[in-house]
Amino acid sequence: MCRVCVSKVGGKLITMAWRACHQWKSMSSFREGRYGRDRVEPGTGSGSGADCRHFEGEGGGGDSVHLTAAGVKIESGVAGGHGVSHSRRRASAGSFRNRRRSVRAEKKGYQGSSAVCPHCQEDARFQGYRKCVVTTLMGPAVYERAYYYCPTCRAGHFSTDEELGLRRKQTPAAQEVTALVGVLEPFEEGAARILPKLSGLNVSASTVQRTTEDVGEDVVERRAAGETIGPEQPWSWNTDAAGQTVGYVSLDATGVLQQGPHAEKAEGRMPWVGAVFNPQPTHETTRRRRVWEARYVSGLMSLPEIGAQLRRECRAVGVDRADVVIGLTDGGAGLENCLLDAVAGLVGEIVFILDFYHASEHLLEFAKVLFPDDPQRKRELDAWCETLKHRGGRVLFEELERLDLSAASETVRATHASLLGYLRNNLHRMDYPTYVARGWQIGSGMIESACKSVVGRRLKGSGMRWRERGTTALCQLRALYKSQPQLWNHYWTRTTCT
Repeated sequence: MCRVCVSKVGGKLITMAWRACHQWKSMSSFREGRYGRDRVEPGTGSGSGADCRHFEGEGGGGDSVHLTAAGVKIESGVAGGHGVSHSRRRASAGSFRNRRRSVRAEKKGYQGSSAVCPHCQEDARFQGYRKCVVTTLMGPAVYERAYYYCPTCRAGHFSTDEELGLRRKQTPAAQEVTALVGVLEPFEEGAARILPKLSGLNVSASTVQRTTEDVGEDVVERRAAGETIGPEQPWSWNTDAAGQTVGYVSLDATGVLQQGPHAEKAEGRMPWVGAVFNPQPTHETTRRRRVWEARYVSGLMSLPEIGAQLRRECRAVGVDRADVVIGLTDGGAGLENCLLDAVAGLVGEIVFILDFYHASEHLLEFAKVLFPDDPQRKRELDAWCETLKHRGGRVLFEELERLDLSAASETVRATHASLLGYLRNNLHRMDYPTYVARGWQIGSGMIESACKSVVGRRLKGSGMRWRERGTTALCQLRALYKSQPQLWNHYWTRTTCT
């Protein structure tokens, strides 16, 4: 008896193994023996070399299975006690052949004496069959497949590897598990402690790193090419106090230390983190235990690039169905224009809000230099924040503008002038009484948290340094993982199928 009972491990590898087992089973009859079922030789006959000529167990106890017909050897301990060897040919190959079985699988990927080269579209010549040891969640699997070499571009390829979705000799399921560990934990820790415990895979830290970065690069390339990863499913946008549906977009950057060539020092870089999300309205009194819907994009790129990717995510979640879209920022240069481009033409109304707590930090900096005494500083700061939240930025600006600082130091006057300039430039985003009354979010805690969870937690560990390629690859892969769960599942389902 041979059973293959893992559904997502080898894709077509497992399919071919099962079909080979099923095909062979129809050829042979069994009788009970001391160690299980023994084979009774069927009648003689003829058949092609691809028609399950033998199904042989190797080693004691059936620890490995060799499928010559399918070109697959699975070392997984799923075979029976003895296995079966050298079943005789039947009278007619067509009498027992499974017609649903792939002809290419029977030929181990053989497409003829030549095939079209996937690199230069010239003729690639058949060179023979090559064995490959593939990492699967069931253990190592060995199978033969046809090898073609193109003399024009001097590149070789295995068509069967492409059909099975093999990259770096790993099945899609093994890639997913390895990349998942690499995106959550440091590569060395993931390879040494987590992967062996959770999946039984024993790979090196460099393998975890290469696999994770390769998958991240694939996500980067797909998004750069204009693809939206995940299904386009419009969200059910929450309503504000006025009964209008409201969506949110936000954008921020965070620093990541970099490693130069030959372990040289390099200046840190600032990857962007963009988000479209659907939070619970603040005016609702009932507490709903529900995870916020959110989609993220992240990486080292220009503002127009991150804006274009964020726009595609907005389209995918149906931001055009929201009556109002809120753009939350910390007032950084270029952020408002970027978010405006991301939703332009999709919504009828967009309102930009300056992060209330970021504005409060500017008030604190001025209070520190104006009031050396802590109790007085706290009283004045609380009064200013109260005015800002309940009376608006314009009222606070006029109040601070009336301060008499003629006898103050140069530092105090310079800080005061800087604060007034900051408030003046952001007055159109500081109508907090209206925002609070409508139940809108006035803090950018969502995007600040995203910078920490998407980027900081994985890329800003103790002693970590990154190259530009690895930074963007990990940022985009983390953004995919931290978005709605179905996005990660959709990516791997599609990758496996294609």
